[in-house]
Amino acid sequence: MCHGFFRWLNANETPPKLTESFGTCKDVANNLRVEDGKAIFELYGAGSEGRVSFIYDGEQVTERNAGLDGISKVANPYDPEAWIGEHPWIYFAAPENEAFLTDLLGWELLDQLRFYGVGSEFTEDEGWVVGRLCQQSQCNTNKLVVAISKSTAMPYIAYKHWKHEEWRFIGDAPEKMPNSVRGYLAEG
Repeated sequence: MCHGFFRWLNANETPPKLTESFGTCKDVANNLRVEDGKAIFELYGAGSEGRVSFIYDGEQVTERNAGLDGISKVANPYDPEAWIGEHPWIYFAAPENEAFLTDLLGWELLDQLRFYGVGSEFTEDEGWVVGRLCQQSQCNTNKLVVAISKSTAMPYIAYKHWKHEEWRFIGDAPEKMPNSVRGYLAEG
């Protein structure tokens, strides 16, 4: 099921005119702005499509795909502390991390986790940089937590999807689970 399709309504015409449907399955716009008389509706977190813009000129909608380029503004993506204050989705979408995460997760799982776009910023917790995400409109069933070790820069990822009820884990489990990770797993 795909929630994120939209239509522009031009109410200046008689009768009002609707455009064709457009979208990426991401049902929340990250940015809506007007440039040169055109409305630009920008979406992030659309899986591996990356950043997608839909430009409405009053007549039709044109799609422009910027991909994953320019998403990460982290100075050094290999330094766990550089991610503190950043959104965890960017960690999974950053082009600099794509080869590493594909090796760790496989392409299909990485692409699936890139749809988990709702979350909190990375914070520091007991020697780890921790962030959590869920999938828009399915936050009760599709969620994940990522903890990046400050000593090894390796992630420990726990994720849950509606197709299976149990948490699944990737990476080496820490000897002492950070409290924030333990708490999130306990929430179910």
